[in-house]
Amino acid sequence: MNAVYIINENGQVYPLAYISFASAVEAVKESHKKTLDMELNEGHGKYVSSEIDVPENKLTGKTLLYIYNGTHLLIQICKLPILSF
Repeated sequence: MNAVYIINENGQVYPLAYISFASAVEAVKESHKKTLDMELNEGHGKYVSSEIDVPENKLTGKTLLYIYNGTHLLIQICKLPILSF
């Protein structure tokens, strides 16, 4: 493993690091499960106003997700390298 992923949600960093982008996205989905489930029901299986299923930005290492649940939640998943000396 040469990198970890951290999640920053509106300035608050999740207390865990994740070993893959997919596991970080799943953590966000689990954290906001109730909101996202309601949105999927309203959108007949598609997210109405949230952008959660986006590809990893491999160029910058920073991927922005968006969830709307009455307020705007900006969630950034950052890929951080692990250095070993």
